[in-house]
Amino acid sequence: MAEFKGPRTRTIDCRAKTLVPGFNDAHCHLSSLVGKIFSLDLSPAAAGSIQDIKKLIRQKVLFTPEGAWISGTDYNEFYLAEKRHPTRRDLDEVAPATLSSSPTTPCMPAS
Repeated sequence: MAEFKGPRTRTIDCRAKTLVPGFNDAHCHLSSLVGKIFSLDLSPAAAGSIQDIKKLIRQKVLFTPEGAWISGTDYNEFYLAEKRHPTRRDLDEVAPATLSSSPTTPCMPAS
């Protein structure tokens, strides 16, 4: 390594210990972050059942123009009490004039 040492090189004696370089992830998924910020949190911590999902959508509908989309994020049907996806009928009960989507399912029109 001596050929790589220059006049400004600083040498640190690690006393025979292992040195692992730090990993710096120089990119971020900005569009995913923005999408998550503006979506309903449907993670297992926020929605443990289809009834919970419906409650969250019902609240969002109050502030959503008719015909606009309501998006959810971090949804996983395996953690729902019912162990199934919400159906169109489930969504129609709470959001008959809006459209709903989730990243794990195709876009599901709720009207």
